[in-house]
Amino acid sequence: SLDMLGTGLESRDYIHVNDVAQAIYLLALKKPDWAICNVANGEEINIRRATELFAYSAGVSRDRISFSDVLREGDPLNLRADITRLQSLGWRKTIALEYGLKDYFT
Repeated sequence: SLDMLGTGLESRDYIHVNDVAQAIYLLALKKPDWAICNVANGEEINIRRATELFAYSAGVSRDRISFSDVLREGDPLNLRADITRLQSLGWRKTIALEYGLKDYFT
């Protein structure tokens, strides 16, 4: 079973490691004049959906997912990165979460 903290309605901004590598390469190649750049997808996905995608990819039934309804102190409810700077360099996501998980488990 997958025993998760929270309600499942919290959200995060997940990114595939290949897209991270592509972003780092692009930053090194373009050498922008700013020192800080968010590397993420710029898209929120709620934890419940991400867990369901993970379970499906791992062959775990959805009915084996449970949420504690307990939030960890200090954890934000929602995270979504502003990737305007990264996109201005021409970066685009190449691997969606569901495909990255599918590849991981195959």
